[in-house]
Parts: sequence; C-alpha cells; structure tokens
Amino acid sequence: MKRILTVALISTLLVGCGTFASRDPFFKKEGIYPATRFDLDGMKELDYPYPVFLALDVPVSIITDTVLIPYDLLR
Repeated sequence: MKRILTVALISTLLVGCGTFASRDPFFKKEGIYPATRFDLDGMKELDYPYPVFLALDVPVSIITDTVLIPYDLLR
C-alpha cells in the first residue's frame, strides 16, 4: 500500500512536465501540440520508468496544448 501511495504521489508531481519542458528554449518543439509530441517522443526513447510517467502526462498535455494553441501559433 505504501508503494502505491508513493507512486501516486510522484505521478501527480510529474504530471504537466511535458507542457513546461516542450516550451523551454532547450527542448523547444515547434508547431501545435508540442507537449504531446514531447511525451510521445520520450516514451519511445527513454528507459523504464520514465515512459510510465510520460504516459500519465499525455492526457494533461493534450488538454494544456489545446488551451495554449493561440500561444503556440504566435511564437
């Protein structure tokens, strides 16, 4: 039970990282839906356990990317 709670806590802390990282100048992804592409690319390239956290971040990234479409089109 303690392990499940630890994983749940870490997961909630990491959700949203694709949204911030994809708009960082270092990882900058062009176009719309950059956070979703960042998460999907990371799931292909990284080793366990990171793809699990990125998979949890995909739904949040889709929502935030949709909200931030005007910002992405202007940059």
